[in-house]
Amino acid sequence: MSKDYDSEFEKTVLEYLDISYKNFNDFVILNGGYAQLLRNWIYDGFKNGQTPFEIARSIKSTPSVLEQLNKIENKFKN
Repeated sequence: MSKDYDSEFEKTVLEYLDISYKNFNDFVILNGGYAQLLRNWIYDGFKNGQTPFEIARSIKSTPSVLEQLNKIENKFKN
């Protein structure tokens, strides 16, 4: 990732999605998969000059992604 990209940008996107950054980060480390793809999506949006809100709005408009995000949060609620 670029040296200009930091976790604060990602945290902001995740806040718009009502996802805990810690849970998300743990899920990426433990499971990769969809969570890693989402992390890449956020980073690509950053590189393309999108705002955190624009990225979150795009993610929210994709039902299959929202289903995966719910799985992330539910895994850590138990």
